[in-house]
This record gives sequence, C-alpha cells and structure tokens, in this order.
Amino acid sequence: MKFLKSLAINTSCILLSISSSVSAQTIYMHDIPENKTKFGVKYLHPNFKLANTHSRLSGNYDIYTNIPVTDGINLQFCVPIVHYSNESYVVTDIAGHEVARGYDENTCGNIYIGIQHYNPDAEKYPLIASFGVYFPFTNKNKPVARAYGASSEVIGFQKYLPEYLAFLGNFAIFKAESKTSDVGLTGGIEAGSCVYLPTGEHWHGMDFSLHYGITVGLAVQHMVLSTELTGIVINSPKYGEDIAVTDSRLAFGIGVTDFIVRPSVFYQVPLDSDTRDFLDNVFGIKLEIAP
Repeated sequence: MKFLKSLAINTSCILLSISSSVSAQTIYMHDIPENKTKFGVKYLHPNFKLANTHSRLSGNYDIYTNIPVTDGINLQFCVPIVHYSNESYVVTDIAGHEVARGYDENTCGNIYIGIQHYNPDAEKYPLIASFGVYFPFTNKNKPVARAYGASSEVIGFQKYLPEYLAFLGNFAIFKAESKTSDVGLTGGIEAGSCVYLPTGEHWHGMDFSLHYGITVGLAVQHMVLSTELTGIVINSPKYGEDIAVTDSRLAFGIGVTDFIVRPSVFYQVPLDSDTRDFLDNVFGIKLEIAP
C-alpha cells in the first residue's frame, strides 16, 4: 500500500523512557504500568527541513489513561488528535499562479484500547506484555493532518492509517537501580509487532511491522535524564511483492518522577537519510497525572 509505505518512510520511532524506583513514565514507548490510575496528555511538534510555516499549536495531541483492574492487569485507552494550521500554505489558483493562504485541517486518529499484564511483585526486570487494537476512526479525507501526525512517531503511526484495524503485541523489560545518594541508573528494552487488517474495499493482504527500543537513563533525586534508540521495519505485500521499509531515531529528554504531576520534555532527531531529507526534529511535551 502506497500510503503505508510513505507513512513508514516519513515516520519512525525513538522511544524516550523515564523511570524510577518509585514511579515510572514513558514518552514514546508503551506505558509502564503502575498500581494506580494515570491520566496524561502528550504533545508532539515536528519541525521540517523546509520552511516551518505551521503554527506552534500544530501537532499531535494524545489523550490517554492507564487503569488497573486487578493485580497485574491494567486497561489502556488512547484518543489521538491531530491539529495542523499553516498560515502560508501554498495552493495554485484558477490562473495557475501559486498563492499562499491560510489552511487548517484536523482529524481524530484511530482509537486504541488494550490491556497490559505484569508481575506487580517483581522488583527487578519485570516483564510487561501489552496487547491491544487500534480501531479505525481517522478520516481518510484529511491527508495533510494524517501525514503531519505520522511524521512524529512510528510505533504509533498506525493511529493515522485510514480504514485499517491494527492489532498490537508488545513485550518490554525495565529496570530501575536502587538509588544511592539519590542517584541511580535506569534502563529498558522493548520489542513488538503490529498487524494491519484493511477494512476498506481495496484488499491486498495484511501488512505488519516490527519495532524495538533500547533506553538508558540517569535518575537524580526526583528527575530522570534519558536517551533512547528505537527503530521499526514495516512490510507491505502488494501485487505479489513485499515492500520493506526501515527507520530509526534518537531522543534525549528530562522528566519528573515520584510526584502526582509529572511533566517531561524531550527532543528527537531522525537517523535514517530518507527521513533526514525532510524532517529536522520533533519537540515534545508530556504531562501525566497519577493521583
């Protein structure tokens, strides 16, 4: 599928994980479960190589929650929203002249519902298994907003695939070292897959992707400095041939842990040449509340 291939080239995932011995938090990687309900809002703002004429408020807005239902099982919900506003969007008028005019496009992404399973008694190297479904709610008639949203993340780029039902499976291991003098090391790995089932009229087989993430960080009192390397491989069968696309990114960030309100900020850069041709970086802010 051409759209799936173009989204894969224009997106990738660098996962920034923030965790501590008391509480845990992520940016791109799948959420680290806790035995308390969490609510959050995540804002992602891509910056491109060419003129960045889109507004500061343009970006991806993920509204999500993680709710424990029993010991070791949490429910997850995520509603992604994309807002794109460009005051200098170039169009061609009836006379064939290029003119700049204001342009706005908004869309809801595919809504995610899933579960997480983990061992709440495991203090070291707990295995976290996540399974869920992305339900097709995004508007296929909003291509600019969908492409803009997909340019900022890869593991979650299926949020912007129209007429697709996506099934996710993910496994992660995170470790937070016991702190000595309010300083400790954090780390984690993640690997998973997503299978995409078309729901529209153009059936050509199921696409699938494989993703990974490696993160390390330094916890200092109630803050964590983190860096993370992640990547993805997407396979799309079409006309009897397989199309494979790969991408990876690197991110750096800082976040607050151990409090009810946990803000974090991060900066992401692409590593693959195809992505670097058009994408400069992605700036992100996340606010999580865990009462």
